[in-house]
Amino acid sequence: IHISSLVEWLVAMGLVWQYADVCGNQKWKGLTWGMLPLHTSGICACTYHFFYNSEQVEWLVALQAGLTTFGNFTLWFAAYRIYQSMQDLEEDGKVEWVEEGKDTGAVEQVVTGWWAGIEDLPQALANDQDRLLVIKLALISVAGAFLVKYGSRLIDAPTNADVKVALAIIFVPTGFNMLKWYLRSKSTEDSDGPVKDIDII
Repeated sequence: IHISSLVEWLVAMGLVWQYADVCGNQKWKGLTWGMLPLHTSGICACTYHFFYNSEQVEWLVALQAGLTTFGNFTLWFAAYRIYQSMQDLEEDGKVEWVEEGKDTGAVEQVVTGWWAGIEDLPQALANDQDRLLVIKLALISVAGAFLVKYGSRLIDAPTNADVKVALAIIFVPTGFNMLKWYLRSKSTEDSDGPVKDIDII
């Protein structure tokens, strides 16, 4: 279930980022950043179970709780920034409510390159039916869970819990995740023009 949560959370981060490009309000991308601590919190849970809940890594429980609390705050702050930006844009008359499914003319940022990942699956599989997308995400989750559960038996790490290994499992993917969103942010900054009207779908 933890593997599934990590996959779904990455996809949600990608969808939020994509929505920012579609509606034109870049503050939504701050919500993706706000979701990062909670994703790392999920990695902590996976790491703890990877080591079979060893007493040597019990501190992961406290770290997970701390990251969850911090992540709740970052989500609140990101949501407040979105609310504030919408208030300002409404006052300036730059918000237009449109019917669902109506073509707004907005262009999504298509992600290509080495930093494309699981979070880009909905965009890559945009032509698939929703049911097919869910099935594919479920298969990825099952494959990941199978790899962690049975692949861990091929190495000594799970039976010899090591703090350095645990920290690497948590913070290497987190650092890579942060780097990907940073590169996307830079790409957006380089391509953005003047502030446009915001379409709310």
